[in-house]
Amino acid sequence: MNGVRALRLLPLVAPLVLLGPAVARADSEDQAAAEILFADARALMRDGKVAEACRKFAASYRLDHAAGALLNLALCHEKEGKIASAWAEYKQSVIEARRAGRVEREQVASEAAAALEPRLPRLTVTVPTESRVTGLEVIRNDSAIEQGAWGTPLPVDPGEVSIEVHAPGRKAWSTRITIQPAEAQTVSVPLLAIDETATLVRPYSWWTTRKKIALVPGGVGIVAVGIGTYFGIAALETKQQAVRACPIFDGDVRCSSSGASSSHTAVQQAWVSDIAIGAGIVGLAAAVYLMVADKTQEPLPPDASPPPSTAKLDLTWVGRAGAGVRVTW
Repeated sequence: MNGVRALRLLPLVAPLVLLGPAVARADSEDQAAAEILFADARALMRDGKVAEACRKFAASYRLDHAAGALLNLALCHEKEGKIASAWAEYKQSVIEARRAGRVEREQVASEAAAALEPRLPRLTVTVPTESRVTGLEVIRNDSAIEQGAWGTPLPVDPGEVSIEVHAPGRKAWSTRITIQPAEAQTVSVPLLAIDETATLVRPYSWWTTRKKIALVPGGVGIVAVGIGTYFGIAALETKQQAVRACPIFDGDVRCSSSGASSSHTAVQQAWVSDIAIGAGIVGLAAAVYLMVADKTQEPLPPDASPPPSTAKLDLTWVGRAGAGVRVTW
């Protein structure tokens, strides 16, 4: 029995057993490539090719998150003049060295970060309330600035910094500044102008003018069905009065004057009921057709939120002479 159970488990266990060497091989290949890149980067640093060395260190660290590669990348960026990037990498090196129990490396990274901090340029991007339109995106040097960071002085590398601002249905805005070490600057985002050429890419409203027009026959249909229901019920009650006033004797129907009048009135009420309900159904059908057949959409203003995009109409028959209508938006 145990042997059978083992055979049944084998197909499930085998892929896991095979997966282990494959993952280990991939990790080993990445580590080997990271070592080569790291060695190349060190050689480039000795030759004074700092920018190329930084790219190699960065590639090495992406393949294998080795603390040594990160620390060397920070040193490389510092020599390249990207002191904000270097400061962030030194701070991360402190965390990784602390996790690994590398006290000396933690101290080196911590001191390097502390030495750079007074030299950090800081850029504040403010977005006034009136400029915060729907979908606004602020991008600094190809990286988005989260809304929570608006108005906060953030470290940036010295040199030229580009700010781009986008929003649906608005014209993009951009600016470039040059910032020096230890300098603080502020950029305020203006209210983006409406882009009249961006109509096709604006959010669209399902609730179009044609659909609003469809409410007219729909409303008339609802009223007509209500009237028809009322006269239908009245016709049934009047007919019962006529039956009571027109008894049958010897196989003949003998009506009093009131019975004959009630019978005539019941016929008229039934006609009114049929015509009204028929007209109501036509009106409701026309409204539904206009709603369903209208495939157009109308652009919303840039700051508007789309309204609910579904409508439901239920027509429920009650007995033989009435109907109930329910419209849900």
